[in-house]
Amino acid sequence: SVEPIYLAYTLPFERPEAIQKNGQRATVIPDRRWLHCDIKSLSLMGNLLSLDEAVKKDFEDALLERDGVITEASASNAWFVIDDVIYTHPDGHLILPGITKQHLLKLAKENDLLVIEEAVKVSQLGDIDECFVTNSIYEIVPIVSIDDRIIGNGTPGPITQRLLTLYVESTVTV
Repeated sequence: SVEPIYLAYTLPFERPEAIQKNGQRATVIPDRRWLHCDIKSLSLMGNLLSLDEAVKKDFEDALLERDGVITEASASNAWFVIDDVIYTHPDGHLILPGITKQHLLKLAKENDLLVIEEAVKVSQLGDIDECFVTNSIYEIVPIVSIDDRIIGNGTPGPITQRLLTLYVESTVTV
């Protein structure tokens, strides 16, 4: 019988305010990961290769596409705003269910923002008004362009900014 060993450490981390203020540019890349993305494992090679491909194309992130829909980003859940309705891929085997995603769903509901957990098709990307991605490290990061398409006016949109404010207010402690 082997006794498990637990190791934890902390590092100082500043909120990524510059990225949250200015946003990032993303490109759509085929989702080549395995079909159990809901299992958090040490094998994130598919995610890393997608991000590497995006960076080589001079983008900061990758939106992953499988069967014509956006599943998630390279290390984040993806969100889209179309006509004041927020869309995000439903939990399931194609995405990793995010802690930040769950918290944001709760905040949106508490603040009367309509969220539909439904995959957005690549063909709908021309219709989106806002896009952002969420994860536990960078929290909420606006996506201001996808491939050659500027989203909105090329700056973080009002719903994204409102959710970021709500998120920060709900998580900042002394």
